[in-house]
Amino acid sequence: MAHNLSLRSPAPLIAARPRLPLSGKIRVPGDKSISHRALMLGALAVGRTEISGLLEGEDVLATAAAVNALGAHASPVSDGRWAVNGVGIGGLIEPEDLLDLGRDTASRAQYTGDDHSDRTPADTRSHRAHAAPFRCDGHD
Repeated sequence: MAHNLSLRSPAPLIAARPRLPLSGKIRVPGDKSISHRALMLGALAVGRTEISGLLEGEDVLATAAAVNALGAHASPVSDGRWAVNGVGIGGLIEPEDLLDLGRDTASRAQYTGDDHSDRTPADTRSHRAHAAPFRCDGHD
């Protein structure tokens, strides 16, 4: 038995004017690159830096741990808000162990200066997918 499919036009859209203006609040998620930079700049500043909207992903948390290992103190204050007690450029210390920056090449680039800007997006994705732990020795 064949189905009787209606070929009618859909009902017309109805427009209505709102009685009250639309209002509300939204919270936009943090940005990973900006979150890395905010933590690092907070460590390089002298005193307390407050960061709101920090993206608390695995890579950003690895950067926070690296900042702590370098002598500054980064810690969560509340949901998406962090405080970094920075020690200034001259106050950073040599970490006791290797810094674990996760598998994110953006934080590596910020610590090492390799901005990989000459790579195409596909090259960068491939590089990130195959990124392995690395050692960056700052001794002469």
